[in-house]
Amino acid sequence: MKRIIYAFAALFLLLATACNKEQKENKVVINDIEYDVSAKIKRPVAFVGTAGATLPGEAISSRVLQVGSVSDAGIIIIASSELEANKELIRKAWVDGKIIVELYPTVASHSSFWDSFDAPVYIQGEESGNDLVLLAMKGYSCYQLQNPLWEGLFDIKNTELDDDGVPVTPSDKEELKDNTSLTYNPVEIAETVEYFNTKLNSMVDWMNEMSVVGIVGDSQVPSFDGDLSKRIMDASFSQNIRKTYNVGANNFEICTVALSSADKVTRHSTVDLDMHIVPLYAYQKNQNDTNGDYYFVTMSLVSHNGPLYGLYKEWHGWVRTWAHIFYGKKLAWNATLVKRDGRDFVPLGSEVSFFDTPVPATTSTSSSYTTGFSAALNVAGQAGINAGKPTVTFTVGGNFTWSNSKSTTVPDQSIVMKTDPLTRKVSYEYWCNNEAEEDDTKDALKPIALSDQKCEATWCWRVNSTCDDDDQTYFAIKFELFPEYGYMWRHATWGCEGSKKTKNLLAGDLQTTYITLEMPNRKRNGILELKATANEYIHGLVIYDSEGHIAAKDDGSYEQNTVQRYQLPVGTYNLEYEIREGMGELLGKYRLSNVEVRTAETTVKATLEGEQIE
Repeated sequence: MKRIIYAFAALFLLLATACNKEQKENKVVINDIEYDVSAKIKRPVAFVGTAGATLPGEAISSRVLQVGSVSDAGIIIIASSELEANKELIRKAWVDGKIIVELYPTVASHSSFWDSFDAPVYIQGEESGNDLVLLAMKGYSCYQLQNPLWEGLFDIKNTELDDDGVPVTPSDKEELKDNTSLTYNPVEIAETVEYFNTKLNSMVDWMNEMSVVGIVGDSQVPSFDGDLSKRIMDASFSQNIRKTYNVGANNFEICTVALSSADKVTRHSTVDLDMHIVPLYAYQKNQNDTNGDYYFVTMSLVSHNGPLYGLYKEWHGWVRTWAHIFYGKKLAWNATLVKRDGRDFVPLGSEVSFFDTPVPATTSTSSSYTTGFSAALNVAGQAGINAGKPTVTFTVGGNFTWSNSKSTTVPDQSIVMKTDPLTRKVSYEYWCNNEAEEDDTKDALKPIALSDQKCEATWCWRVNSTCDDDDQTYFAIKFELFPEYGYMWRHATWGCEGSKKTKNLLAGDLQTTYITLEMPNRKRNGILELKATANEYIHGLVIYDSEGHIAAKDDGSYEQNTVQRYQLPVGTYNLEYEIREGMGELLGKYRLSNVEVRTAETTVKATLEGEQIE
């Protein structure tokens, strides 16, 4: 185990050293591999507790402007083990829309902490340990990065060498632990550093993208024209999921020629998942066939096949073995909507359906296919996410459109849609086609099998059982990934026969992930529009509910002949405000009484209608 720890430490020491090289050249060279480390995180960063002293913390620190105060930071970095001790600090940072970067999260501490205030949470198939190095979250956007040296990944094993240098694998793990002659075979350091640097660049880009999206102010209700496709990438409306899966194998045995040692290869790469969910709740005031939750989902998978492939050739006396290993063959995945019940997930029955048929449809070998669909939904409801602030969601009515259709060009690929309209499980297989049988050159395989294979799909689930004002019912996506890679080998003569096979290169306990969905705001709300007359300036507006509590407050001023919009829960309100001449002399204090805000409607009032009270 010490050797494992040393190997892990060596990786991050190497990475930290790489990231702290002179920045004049903006490049780091390790074993002739160049890395661009010029990308910087735009927002100031604060490390909480011991996070800055960890090796990944040191690696990240070269890319940030570090500040000492959490209140001055836009990004908070903290170790998973210290979340609970800093609960109020992290909760406030979360509510304020700051990015939280969690180092070394474990399933138990991560899940229980974020569950405690109804934040989105990933739950892996196992309770003990997981495969993540970092998890960064903002609002309802998440970025996950796997640990490339996780002990169970790629069938990595401690190995013992016999007198001839041949690996021997003991069956007893305790024997392994105590045997000082054992050596640990981690992922190749250069390949791992390349992987981590690439993904760190990706995370930097993600954090910079998230940094430009602000939390909606308490008194602001941005306009919404009903086009949901414009909201897919907007963090104020969408839950954005990015997850990286490690795929590969260590010392994978191709075949064994008589009287020779086995032919083995080691290959590693990644599959990247991007998923965007736009939630919508349609009020019960709509007809029964349209009310309930809607989850518009658009997603893509990218399998980076290039690092996995190599043309293997080896002589065994007069006999040569050659193999194509590994190349992209099939990306299969399932997405199922389930109900969240504590830590359990309950299958749904007839209450869930498809708003429209998922796309793309099944296609034969083709150079292009269509993803996304155009559809309309005529409802009054809430579009967006309920982030604890009602102003982050929008009371809207009328015709919602979903129009993200586009054509994707991917030659030599077939798509099989197995989605069942009865079970509502979204199920796809994306196949790479047209590999040759006997060619011992790279030409045996089409480019898609040796490069980035992109798979895209779009669908919308509807749940008809949710009701107005329900703030307890959560749903989750059970996502299952089965990436299969081809390998084929041939032998010139006696000893073994050629073969063509496929292998799933994703560790079994990483194939299933549960993603809790943030529910849309099911609270009944309406819009209040308040217009200043042509000769007045309004200042110090306070909106009181029927019990005299402050429902909204606007300390600013707005000019004559302008309109302010406020989203409010359904009810009756009194409004008090000052009217001034320009920005100066107070002309009086006024009240608008018994203003009714109704479900999914806009109530229009003018300041001129108020009665003077002072």
